[in-house]
Amino acid sequence: MPLSERSCALRRAFSVRRSKLFLAFVALTVLALIVPTINAQDDPTKRIPPILPDLGGRVITAVSSNDYTPFAFFDQTLNKNVGFEYELLDEICRRLNCVLDHKERAWDGMLAAMNRREYDLAHVGITIKEERKELVDFSDPFTIVELRVLVRADEARFTSLKDLQENANLKFGAQPGTTSYFVALDIVGAENEAARIVPYDGFAIAVEALIKGDVDAVVADAVSGVGFIGATADKLKLLDEIIGTDPLGLVFPKGSDLVEPFNLALASMRHDGYLKYLENKWFFLFQP
Repeated sequence: MPLSERSCALRRAFSVRRSKLFLAFVALTVLALIVPTINAQDDPTKRIPPILPDLGGRVITAVSSNDYTPFAFFDQTLNKNVGFEYELLDEICRRLNCVLDHKERAWDGMLAAMNRREYDLAHVGITIKEERKELVDFSDPFTIVELRVLVRADEARFTSLKDLQENANLKFGAQPGTTSYFVALDIVGAENEAARIVPYDGFAIAVEALIKGDVDAVVADAVSGVGFIGATADKLKLLDEIIGTDPLGLVFPKGSDLVEPFNLALASMRHDGYLKYLENKWFFLFQP
């Protein structure tokens, strides 16, 4: 074979080999991309958004004290309990195919009742706290709120948390066993608990005592604080300082099989923006 023909043949053979190598590389690359996808599809909970389980119309007994605006409270105009959490739970059960059976009881003893499995779920702006996890299980947080101090609108004796802390004559109102009480205790110190914290049976009752002048301050998350400001015709205001942040979650009995599906539903709501919609509706647009 002449040299020129041999050279052309070699070039053709090299070109074919290079094409085959390229195709093999492409095939391996596609396979590498497909395999993780297949594995992820084997576990529906890993999808974004997750594939939600079907609870088959299961009845979920949900308990609340209904005294924490705007999360769960009684609307006198509508003559029913409403709020962020009621709408949240309605949407969760719509997605999971479950039915809500609402109950009401005071906050005092609610977590102990959950520990005894008297209800399937509890909600009323409940803070996720490590020590509470010894009694109950929590969902993932559905929102995170800022903690601030609620005072009377005409309060002129102090304008800062430091002033409030240092004046031994000023008192907090709070419901025992709540974040409001724990934070007030941190502010005044355990040695001053009896002298500077007045206990009440409910958060709303503590706010009423504040309006009447029986106490001087109530620790509240900023969202509920704004709700009470609106509900009391601007008789209250919030101090500017932010004490901290509070993750809120739904409460379940220890080992409840509802935690995972409810968390998956919450994850789907984060993905499609429904949680943001609820925050905008109840935290900013809602007028008590």
